[in-house]
Amino acid sequence: MAISPTKACDGHELCLCPNEAPRTLSRHPRPTASLSQTFSFHLFPPLDSFRGTARFWEMAAVADELTAIFERMEAPCAVREIAGQGKCVVATRDLPAGDVLFEESPLLCWVFADQYSLTDDEVAAASSSGSAIRPCEARCRHCLGPIRSDSATLTLPAASAPPSSDGTDRSVGDSAPRFCSSRCASLNAGLEWFIRPPVEPALRGFQLKHHGRTGEMETPITVEALARCVAWIAARYLRTSASNPTATVPEVFAAATAPFNRFVQPPDDATLEGIDPAVWFARLRRVLRPAVEKGGQDGRRLPGEAIDALFTDATLTTLLGQLALNSQALNIQSSHAAAAPPEPLAPAEQQDTAIDAHPSVPPSCVSAGAGLFTLQSCFNHSCRPNCFVRFGRDSEVALVTKRPVHVGEQLTITYINELYLALENVTQRRDRLAPYMFECACERCISEAATAASHVDPSNSAA
Repeated sequence: MAISPTKACDGHELCLCPNEAPRTLSRHPRPTASLSQTFSFHLFPPLDSFRGTARFWEMAAVADELTAIFERMEAPCAVREIAGQGKCVVATRDLPAGDVLFEESPLLCWVFADQYSLTDDEVAAASSSGSAIRPCEARCRHCLGPIRSDSATLTLPAASAPPSSDGTDRSVGDSAPRFCSSRCASLNAGLEWFIRPPVEPALRGFQLKHHGRTGEMETPITVEALARCVAWIAARYLRTSASNPTATVPEVFAAATAPFNRFVQPPDDATLEGIDPAVWFARLRRVLRPAVEKGGQDGRRLPGEAIDALFTDATLTTLLGQLALNSQALNIQSSHAAAAPPEPLAPAEQQDTAIDAHPSVPPSCVSAGAGLFTLQSCFNHSCRPNCFVRFGRDSEVALVTKRPVHVGEQLTITYINELYLALENVTQRRDRLAPYMFECACERCISEAATAASHVDPSNSAA
């Protein structure tokens, strides 16, 4: 199904690209909770602080803003605030099965550790052990699309010296082309300037040493992903300040961080399995902060107070939590695979048990990385979803209906692999959803839990 160009979002539509020309700032914006009289640049207040307050980025304001974005894209969606559930997306008209709601490119994306280019030492070690290895396909830093041999490469000089010498700063694929096209290079130049070697190799070396490849990790979130969030904000700050030379530091900082206020974050006391935040934060301050302090590609620098704000525990904790709750893994089709036409949708009576009759994951795909999607992250989970996320050859995703949807009905996707939806019971599915910090109470889970409870042996329950 062809999609209307107005329903495709490439970041510019959402004003999310760090290299765009930002709109002129208001001289009297409403202050955020992060910009207090003490000049504390904690990016965002806790999630419950958004509710019932006069703060600029309260949840109701975010919902209205996101709905306006859907309207500009002519996507049949609206964001609503539901008591006790937060944001959700509802259909604004009746939708047929197979309707493409919109396409979206991520705010930013990153490569999984599985996709890191093999170093010479790794190749030699595998060869000496007789292991058969195949180098990973090179991925564009902006869109995660495959990089061909004739692709454009952005030339970025490496910094003068590695930021540390503790053995983790070994080079990991830092000589490979970085972008698949000149367009991706131009869109991501500001962010990539801060991540250029030796920063990226140092972060990837740290990741491999302390966490192994993604398949060995308890979470797909990498320290590079967190670094890219910080670098994205730094790049946007420089662009915003250049377009608004009379704006104050708090005003520019608020504008630079505004897109991240659209994402929910976990409670302050939440913990992330497999991640030691203190170790990660120390690593970022040691590796990334010196690169940010040196300034952008044009020589302009962020003020010290803005840099201090970016690297506080509060800011990094917020960004890490948002990554954990809002990231979408990207199953990207290999450049060597032929495009397969979508299969017909399953009959309505089969859709409850079908893994996915209209496949979201293309054949011959690889789990190349993950991304933060502003619109897609608004969709809630259901174990009987009426929509799915369709992947392609790069980081762009499409939201597609699985079955007919009525106007006003909530639009849902699944946060876990569709195979688990088909094969696992309610307890197992809820365990898999635990990292998202909620217990699924969708119609299917409630029904299955009630059925399981009714079949409990009274003598066993009494014991």
